[in-house]
Amino acid sequence: MDKSRESQDSNWDAVTSAVHRRWDRITDEELNSLNESAEAVIDLLAEKYHISPKDAEGRLHAAVMEEEDRSHSLSEIRAAEMRFESDGGRVVPSYTEFHETHDMNRMRVHPENPH
Repeated sequence: MDKSRESQDSNWDAVTSAVHRRWDRITDEELNSLNESAEAVIDLLAEKYHISPKDAEGRLHAAVMEEEDRSHSLSEIRAAEMRFESDGGRVVPSYTEFHETHDMNRMRVHPENPH
């Protein structure tokens, strides 16, 4: 088993989330019967979706990486919310307000190219 499969085995939550989000032909019962084996998931993906095991491995690896990024982003958001609350609810500019201000400043510096 190569390193990507080993890392997928060690992060079963990301594997199951990736499968649930992307591949609806795989049931919870099938997933639970795989004994937390990414290699078994790859074989099942290949079988259910009629793709090569190598293609299934690549797709699973990409999906797991995306799930881990999503999880990391959610953790950062939660940490920011906790900092916000611990700072007494300091008001932070919204995404739109930030970008409107940024665009106005850019137009002042480069009026010929507002974007």
